[in-house]
Amino acid sequence: KCIEALKNKDVDVIISCGNALDVSKLGTLPNNVKVFPYVDQPEVLSKTDVFISHCGMNSVSESLYMATPLVLYPQTGEQHAVARRVAEIGAGVMLTDDSVEGIEKTVFEILDNKKYAEAAKACSDDFRSCSGTVGAADFIENAPHPMGIDPLAELNKANGRFTLYFWSAVVALILIFGLLVTWKYAWIVGVAAGFLSAPLSKAYQKKQYGKILQNISNKNKQ
Repeated sequence: KCIEALKNKDVDVIISCGNALDVSKLGTLPNNVKVFPYVDQPEVLSKTDVFISHCGMNSVSESLYMATPLVLYPQTGEQHAVARRVAEIGAGVMLTDDSVEGIEKTVFEILDNKKYAEAAKACSDDFRSCSGTVGAADFIENAPHPMGIDPLAELNKANGRFTLYFWSAVVALILIFGLLVTWKYAWIVGVAAGFLSAPLSKAYQKKQYGKILQNISNKNKQ
């Protein structure tokens, strides 16, 4: 369909088809169309005016890094999410009609309107302003660590205390109930405690987490 849509147009078309298709089965190609199993995608995109893509995160990132707007043709949930975001920032157009006419119309919607290339260029500038993996590593290694408190360790301690105190209280209550009322129904206290332990533990941990965050905040202020 892409070949048919663009074969008589004043454009050069490069198609990367993977190894699932025998290129020879396409027959004689138009002069403006080249089909390869694989290409150096970033290199090609650096010279491209529009990219028809399934909208995988890597492909879209490479396209926008090279300031190339996209015809968006997602196939999976994740790809649909990526495509929607590209459309939101104005760097691409959804291919809602994948007929020959629909492909031609969508490609030339981008080629004939500079706003898509400008939006892709803005995104590219944003990407390129980042410091990359080296900068990220430097930031992490040199970032201050003023907390002085390990929230997970403190929560584990709090949970241990709650478990000890809660079940000690339950055992004591069972003993009291058995001695003063009847042993016959003392098991009800244990069953009720089992149902209550999870929500009470969750509420206690939430409260302790708030205290831990407050302690960290107080330490940082000091």
